[in-house]
Amino acid sequence: MLTLVKEWQCNEQESFSDHRIITFRVEKHRDATRKYTHHGIKYITNEEGYKKFEENFIAEIRQNFELAGTESLDEDLCKAITTNKDVELITEKYQGSMAAACRKSFQVRKGGEKTTEHKSVPWWTTELTIVRKKINAMRRRYQRTIRDENLREDRKQMYQQEKKKYVAALRKSKIISWKQYCNATTTWNPWNAVYKLASGNIKQSNTLSTLRKPDGTYTKDLTETIRCMLETFTPEDKEETDNADHNLIRAAIKVPITTEDNIPFTTKEIREAIKGMDKTKAPGEDGITSDILNCAFSLLPQSTTALYNGCLRTACFPRRWKTAIIISIIKPAKETSNDIAKYHPISLISTLAKLL
Repeated sequence: MLTLVKEWQCNEQESFSDHRIITFRVEKHRDATRKYTHHGIKYITNEEGYKKFEENFIAEIRQNFELAGTESLDEDLCKAITTNKDVELITEKYQGSMAAACRKSFQVRKGGEKTTEHKSVPWWTTELTIVRKKINAMRRRYQRTIRDENLREDRKQMYQQEKKKYVAALRKSKIISWKQYCNATTTWNPWNAVYKLASGNIKQSNTLSTLRKPDGTYTKDLTETIRCMLETFTPEDKEETDNADHNLIRAAIKVPITTEDNIPFTTKEIREAIKGMDKTKAPGEDGITSDILNCAFSLLPQSTTALYNGCLRTACFPRRWKTAIIISIIKPAKETSNDIAKYHPISLISTLAKLL
């Protein structure tokens, strides 16, 4: 354990006790304080960005589908999609064009980046920083006064007086911040931040730890913990592990479909489905939101409809849309459990996949 302790030092910050604050960093990985982003990409969308997206999206579509010289792009692209039976290829080109246009048009949100350093609290102010530096300097000055006992005592008294003022300023700042926090919430919404704080429902970041495996043993490191979670959340589809229900499903899949074909989607249905999507839902790994998809649909409504009709006609759910970001959420009252069942996994798939 001692070999993992890095950057050990005595902090000059006031500790309100007779002891000094010792700070250090436990290096579990190559860089324990490295920054990590929120799950997937998040784009900063605005009016200017959407204008660039429209231009870049059309340019990417023309390049990927080799329709550089055509004037009626939507009609020609619709014909190309309808006549092409390879839905997987069409999906790759269409979504790839959207993703490339997003990267060229929008800035990536960096607000979700987190780090283990430089954390603050809402009640901290610049004035408190100045006062803290002042009393730290006064403490060092009196502690370094060794030869003159009277001068040392005088400086100690001055330091203790300023320290009392600093403690009072901290308490006052906390109270003011709490009052502002309570007044900022609405009275008509009981599900506000204050209610969540009082009921203990404030979301906290999950830290992966040792978990108990199905055989009763425990994982030894982070890599084994993640591997165990993946095997539990996304088990491999093997026929030898099927139960009776799984066997019935496999048998039903092999029976030829004799029902009539479904009625194709209309452009109106696709438009209403996109507008009805929840804008607050997190996107998939590509970062494409419902607003971005709506913008692309407004440019190529017939082509977008033809793409989804191709999926319906061939009974194909494209492989690219099966890629998901898995987020593990701890179940209520399971925070202290070591069982892997304490996690509830959710999958973030592409917005285009949600529409289908």
